[in-house]
Amino acid sequence: MASAISLLIGLFALQLLPVNFVRLRLIVPGLGFLVAELFLPTFGTLGIGGMVAFAIGALILIDTDAPGFGIPVGVVTDLAVFTALFVFTVSSFALKARRRPIVTSGEAMLGSIGMMLVGGRGIGGAHAQGARVRVVARYGLTLTVEPLIN
Repeated sequence: MASAISLLIGLFALQLLPVNFVRLRLIVPGLGFLVAELFLPTFGTLGIGGMVAFAIGALILIDTDAPGFGIPVGVVTDLAVFTALFVFTVSSFALKARRRPIVTSGEAMLGSIGMMLVGGRGIGGAHAQGARVRVVARYGLTLTVEPLIN
């Protein structure tokens, strides 16, 4: 992504690409990357690239010497700062959610403490009914338990 943005800016600076092509190639994918950031687990990578591409494309959007027809740099700067704050906020929430322990599915049972309802076999041998055990593994619907030492 960074190489594509750099290549477009370099070709624009050397006047090898028309301005309209560069604007379109920076603004549209920039907005696309910002939208994709909401739906993909990229943790800010697409959002930062989209923000940079959009800001650069917006700066060269209106290339005219006539006063009053350009886009003020302050507007582009404010928009880029707001977008950066949004991307960093969403990414930080995503990273915090990723670090949380699993609370659903069979993996959440690992390490759980329970009581044997029916006598059976486990890692430490046979367990009597009512014995306290800890879940150490799960294979389909079968749990492997070990005795809980008080």
